[in-house]
Amino acid sequence: MEQNEIDEIKKEFKKEFKVERLILFSDAVFAIVITLVAIEIKLPHFEEKVTPELLENALIHLLPILISYIISFCYIGLNWYNHFKLFKVLKTYDLGLILRNFLVLFFMGLFPFGVSLFSEVGFSNNLFSTLSLILFGIYSSIAIGAGFSLAVLGKYIISKPELLDEDADISELILKYDYTKWFDKEIIKKKLGI
Repeated sequence: MEQNEIDEIKKEFKKEFKVERLILFSDAVFAIVITLVAIEIKLPHFEEKVTPELLENALIHLLPILISYIISFCYIGLNWYNHFKLFKVLKTYDLGLILRNFLVLFFMGLFPFGVSLFSEVGFSNNLFSTLSLILFGIYSSIAIGAGFSLAVLGKYIISKPELLDEDADISELILKYDYTKWFDKEIIKKKLGI
């Protein structure tokens, strides 16, 4: 094997290692976010002796937090899975990929804040009170931001063939993240039967 070939193999290995570092960092953020969301589930401090009624009221108070944890856990897990599918096709990276990945991680990192709103402020007696709707709006904005940023990352990855592993099958990603198909007149006509 010639020195040029050896140098090229070393260069490719370094790139792949750097992509792995990016994946490991992202996985750590997802794991930490899920952990921080779980930490928000805690019983209030009782000033008096715990009675069944007091415990029941405390558990009822925790219900919005538990629901938001379950929803957050599932949503974060789904986003992690989609993130995993995006990154498994990469062989290298660029600044655009890193910045878009940070945008995804930024919104993922806000999930504990969204859940903490429910734990600190909670729902008032009226589920449709102004405060409850504001809390839901903030939490929903975080979830929408996370989904949108992941879609931006996916669109970027399929638009950069130089980042992809030559053997990677990206047909599923193209179906999911190629938004130009939504505006293609021939595809629309076919779907409408025109």
